[in-house]
Amino acid sequence: MIEDLLQNGDFEASPAKIRVNESNQRAVLSPSNTLSGWEFGGVVEYVKGGGDISLPDNGHGIQLAKDGWISQSFRSEPDSLYLLTFTFTAAGTDCWWSPSYLILSVPPHSTAFYLQERYGHESWETHAWGFRATTGKTNVKFSSQAQSYANISCGPLLDSVYVKEQEHLETLADNILLNGDFEQGPYLYPKSTIGVLLHPLEGRDAETSSLPGWKIKDTVKYIDIDKGNRGIEIVSGSTGGIEQSICLAVGVKYQLKFQGGDANNSCIGALAVGVKGGSSAHNFSYMSFGRGDFMDFSMEFTTFSQVTNVSFVSLYRAETKDLMFCGPVIDNVVLVPSMGAPKPKASSYILMAFAILSRVLGTLYI
Repeated sequence: MIEDLLQNGDFEASPAKIRVNESNQRAVLSPSNTLSGWEFGGVVEYVKGGGDISLPDNGHGIQLAKDGWISQSFRSEPDSLYLLTFTFTAAGTDCWWSPSYLILSVPPHSTAFYLQERYGHESWETHAWGFRATTGKTNVKFSSQAQSYANISCGPLLDSVYVKEQEHLETLADNILLNGDFEQGPYLYPKSTIGVLLHPLEGRDAETSSLPGWKIKDTVKYIDIDKGNRGIEIVSGSTGGIEQSICLAVGVKYQLKFQGGDANNSCIGALAVGVKGGSSAHNFSYMSFGRGDFMDFSMEFTTFSQVTNVSFVSLYRAETKDLMFCGPVIDNVVLVPSMGAPKPKASSYILMAFAILSRVLGTLYI
């Protein structure tokens, strides 16, 4: 269990004057019924899971009804990367027809999340978001934005909010890529069968990715492959995948190795992943039996520019028999020189940054 930087992020410390149970699942928060660790405003309810209200372990959550919001500040280290994980769902079966957006705000950024619906069997979903602290105190705020006020009680139901500080990534002796085994990432709720949904940055800096070291091209899932080992399931079809930019020696051959498999989620049939290394591209296909099996793959490519991109995409969208989105799972991505090429040093990343900046400035002046 990680140390959550937020207080009462699972909402299990109930308000002192509120008692909710299976027969009385909701209670409105008020100035006399406050929630430990959190500030709130608008219509906010403390909710007990069970029945048609699905929450992890049937625990407690917070429903943000019309104009409802909650927020909390925590001590932070300026410019450090933080990964926020949270779970949310509809407040009941009737509310799936009157959905609401969940707005997450961490100054100076904010983004809207909505239920994806077809990424797992639970009615609740877990999402992650990365951000860099700008001051020594960071505020996290969740608010409701209803698409329709036909049912004002159908605001999003929030649970299991975790914030962790991400360690600084370093290149390993046997791998040029950062975080090639995907062990560095957001908190993963241990009993979730769908993992954590990771989303594109939408214009924000790549250094705030919820998958450290990698740029997310479209929605992917961060999953537990086996007993705590992490991997990436590409569920977004031909637009979805991950990418990393690295500074390499020009004109040298490199070998890219990875494992491809399935998420042990009955994703049965042919799966295919497109892999690019610099200007070289290869498609890898394999048969999935939905049992969590993996195979080793590799390709070689020669660099023609200093800044080289390595990317993985799913060539098409796959589904399980019960119509849940699924796709190829990628793990243990390793990039090494094929013929004794020099590995990039720390200064190479600085050169890469200048190279990227030069490209951008060159584009601006065209």
